Amino acid sequence: MFRFIYQQEGYDLVIRDLTMPDNALMKKTKYLLELRESNFSGGIREKDLSHADLSMADFHGMQFVDVNFEGATLENLNLYDCQLINCSFKNARLNRVIARKTKIFKCVFENADMSQGDFGESVFYKSRFEGSDMHLCKMSNSKWTGCSLNRVNALGTDLSSSFMSGVEIYSSELRNTNFDKASIMSSKILDSSLEYASFNQSVIYETKIESCKTDGMLLFETKTDLNTDDLKYARVLDIVKI
Repeated sequence: MFRFIYQQEGYDLVIRDLTMPDNALMKKTKYLLELRESNFSGGIREKDLSHADLSMADFHGMQFVDVNFEGATLENLNLYDCQLINCSFKNARLNRVIARKTKIFKCVFENADMSQGDFGESVFYKSRFEGSDMHLCKMSNSKWTGCSLNRVNALGTDLSSSFMSGVEIYSSELRNTNFDKASIMSSKILDSSLEYASFNQSVIYETKIESCKTDGMLLFETKTDLNTDDLKYARVLDIVKI
């Protein structure tokens, strides 16, 4: 560490403390830059990045195919407008990842920490989420097709205006989750907590919601074929039957 010192009338005033990056940080920065530059055009394919520290890296606009991110540290990673195809994120740390407008096809998120990530306007296709932490994620306007979510924590996650088809959710934490103006078709939500989840002005069609805690669940101007009498203690108003 070194300091800039300003001297005046015999007094030393410290303007700023600066810490020079160590060799490890400089090597990491160089490696991440080279990784992006050498693979930007063709994408990264069949690469083992397990347990790698890629936090803060900028990979926006890139394609990843058959990449193993198992146990990797991906905090604050920029994956904006990327394509993730058949990748494994088992035990990966993706806290506060930026993945807006990203296409996520046939990927596995097993025990992954995705909390506070931004996945707005992203597309999820036949991807599997098992025991993952997705609380407080931003996922508005996202599209989900043929995905499974088991034992996930999506407490307070924003899924407003999202589209779900063929999605199966089991034994998951969905309290205070925002599904307002979402379209949920041919899906299942089973044995999960939906307490105070909001489905206002959403469309729920040919979807099973069974064995769930629904205390305080909100359905206002919701279009659905559900028997809302089965949603114990839910708050239902101006439902439109379809």
